[in-house]
Amino acid sequence: MFNRWPYHPLPQEQESLTSWLRRIAQGYNLSLDSLQKCILNGDVFDNFELDKNPPLQFLLQLSDKTGIEISRIVFMTLKSYVPFIVDSFIPQEDLFEHYACQFHTLSPAAKRKKINFPNSWMPWVIKDHYTSLRACALCLQNDKVPYIRLFWQLYWLSSCPHHGIMLEEVIFLGLPQYQFFCPKHKQAPEEIKFIDKITQDCLIHGFSNLPNGIRINASIWIRKLRSLLDEVSQPLIVSGVFGGEIIKNAYYSITKKHEGANCRWKPFEEFTLELKTKIFCAASIIVQEMLQGKSYSKWRIKRNTLDTEFLYAQKNNIEDYQSYYPPDLKKLNEHNSRLALLTLLSDNKMTTEEENEFWKKSSHDKILAFLIRQMLIKRKRSAKSIQLIDNDLQELGIPIIHTLND
Repeated sequence: MFNRWPYHPLPQEQESLTSWLRRIAQGYNLSLDSLQKCILNGDVFDNFELDKNPPLQFLLQLSDKTGIEISRIVFMTLKSYVPFIVDSFIPQEDLFEHYACQFHTLSPAAKRKKINFPNSWMPWVIKDHYTSLRACALCLQNDKVPYIRLFWQLYWLSSCPHHGIMLEEVIFLGLPQYQFFCPKHKQAPEEIKFIDKITQDCLIHGFSNLPNGIRINASIWIRKLRSLLDEVSQPLIVSGVFGGEIIKNAYYSITKKHEGANCRWKPFEEFTLELKTKIFCAASIIVQEMLQGKSYSKWRIKRNTLDTEFLYAQKNNIEDYQSYYPPDLKKLNEHNSRLALLTLLSDNKMTTEEENEFWKKSSHDKILAFLIRQMLIKRKRSAKSIQLIDNDLQELGIPIIHTLND
């Protein structure tokens, strides 16, 4: 308490850690680097590392000096998206295969798995993009105190669905005024606004209510979207006759040309901004057609693709569509669910503080408790096995949530 800073504004909703630190630094007429030195006795991290995975010691010191709980500070970093929405933001040899190739909608994922590229790849992250900031100019203008949203910094969004304009690079003008220079904003295409509305709802609320009445959770939507973007951008010959026809029709709606993305294939994150926008528009058209019930049976799309799963949920009146969970969480399907959960925490290398916060949050967070139970009972067939899982959850202090209406 005696180390508490006199000026420490509260974090805003969905604010990134670096944005909050800039606001604190501005109150003391300091730069962000100078503020870091005050916290870590001289050490300085770049913006991306601060927002991605700040050191535990940094978080503890920051919590002590601001009075903000460490769990709230962690929520302002990319760690808050792991593992439900993103497997990891730490580059790994098989991360692309496990994350971006997990689903397929128009063509087999096996062909994408054979592509070789540097192991520095991270989902939705553009290399060196943290030298600048992406933001909605109108949001910054309307904010009582301008701040940067965390989800703006990853390329799963191209626009601000609320204002209908594209996200643009903005420049922090620094001290003594806390201001941003925003370029003249551009209107977002309708296709971009449609798909970004679903994505932003998922990132803020953990789910989105689709136009066909189905509720889809964030983990399945973000992952399927990432896979679909690669499928839409790959050469048509890879997509085959049937998938290629769907892709060509989508691009024809945009360019009035019967072609694909017309580029050499590489991970979505490495394309230019112009090409990313084009790919997003094509993916949006395909998703809209699927949600409208357009049948792709004549193209022989296999079961378990995006459209058949949505239509299956609609046909069977499934209100809460929560059927996918990350690959590492398959370990949770072991008989001893407590051991499986602890194994998961161990594999993710959670600190003791993070582990305690995980259990604390799951004991009172209705949606998290629901997701944990759904992960555990996935593919369970007998009532006895499900009851054993429920018993373990109760011992762990996690409420038994059968549906989000409970």
